[in-house]
Amino acid sequence: MADVANAPIGLVKQLAQDEIAVAAPVLEQSPVLADSDLIEIVRSKGDAHHISVARRTEVAEGVSSALVEVGHTEAVQTLLENAGARIDRPTMEQVVIRSESEVALQAPLVDRRDMPVDLLQDMFWFAAGDLRKKIVMISSSAEPPAGSGPGAVSRASAPTEKDGADQAHARKYIDKMKADGLLGRPLIIDLFKRKAFPELIIGFARLVDISETTALRIFCDDSGESLVLACKASGFDTGTFAILARFGTLKRTRDEKTLAEMLAMFESTTGPVAKRVMRFWRVRESVVLARKAAAASPTPVSPPRNPIVFFDVD
Repeated sequence: MADVANAPIGLVKQLAQDEIAVAAPVLEQSPVLADSDLIEIVRSKGDAHHISVARRTEVAEGVSSALVEVGHTEAVQTLLENAGARIDRPTMEQVVIRSESEVALQAPLVDRRDMPVDLLQDMFWFAAGDLRKKIVMISSSAEPPAGSGPGAVSRASAPTEKDGADQAHARKYIDKMKADGLLGRPLIIDLFKRKAFPELIIGFARLVDISETTALRIFCDDSGESLVLACKASGFDTGTFAILARFGTLKRTRDEKTLAEMLAMFESTTGPVAKRVMRFWRVRESVVLARKAAAASPTPVSPPRNPIVFFDVD
């Protein structure tokens, strides 16, 4: 029945709902089953049936959406590895969010030819090291989309938002340093040495032209790859970068192996590649801030160049 184009639809549906040994070939091959039939099966059956549906030569967007909504990791991984599966952007964003905790989904996401590059950049902050390098490589030959959606930036690993008197004081300090022409690499190194973290985050954000949210992520990134990209894109010399890398993150120092890997990456990464990745970061920041502003205000509001977002990293 799986291969019969004019098989009785009632019989095919019955077989598709049967135990998996009977249902699998029908779910994977039958041309009789409509998308609505497949969605109904996805919502009513378990993992084995989900995997069989995900293996079909062609999977429509609606079926993919249902699989991501209710399917377990193996079914979603099978779907991602299926080149014939069509996945719309909202569904892809859901998978990106899931992939932070379901690590098996990360590699298939990165390897999909239809994966939006701006969503790959969202994955950069939590993907494994080798995948991060692949994301950078893909980004080096792509341009940030002008109208990308708000995305699915990692939330589970992000510190919680915080603002207060210390941050207000830090802003005034950095503003004065900039006005006096003293906002530069020596100041950033001095702030790190003194563990003046609010000033460090604000100063680094303004120095390399990124949001303070992104600056904080960089200084919480144990692997240091984001620091490599920010420093290389901003023209830091190897000596200055090495000093910053050795300071570690806001919470911990780095071991010698990680430092060696960071220095090797800094030397091998070209300025144009790093700048292209940074453009993705800036575009994503602008889109997210514009969407938030539009949701909070009845009139359009342009995002600030350096958004004020602070976090408690403890």
